[in-house]
Amino acid sequence: MRIATAQARALLDGMFDVWLADYKFGNDHCAKRLASVPRYQEVVRENLVWANRHSELIVRHLLMPGHVDCCWEPIARWLGAELPTVKVSLRSGFWPAWQSANHPELSRPFSLTELQSAWTIARSYGLRLIE
Repeated sequence: MRIATAQARALLDGMFDVWLADYKFGNDHCAKRLASVPRYQEVVRENLVWANRHSELIVRHLLMPGHVDCCWEPIARWLGAELPTVKVSLRSGFWPAWQSANHPELSRPFSLTELQSAWTIARSYGLRLIE
């Protein structure tokens, strides 16, 4: 898998002035449980570091109900430490649909309290938030 990712990056190098990348899960457990994606952190972080070196990078995160502490906080911490100059688009428009019934924490909209907590976390790590 790592070779394919490196090959894909080599093919994409120089094609874009700006990368808009989604960073959905802050840990491998949530990535595996909610999306059946293995090694999520390793692959996403490696690709984000590469994209940041090769062009402007905007990282987008969709806040999910019940996942501020386990997903957003680790992402914010890592971005603040490893990619402090990237722009971050913090999205709060989650709406429970499709398979959210299989995951009780996702069966409701994102709350105002969670949104306030997410913004506090973003500010605490000095993230460059954009609309």
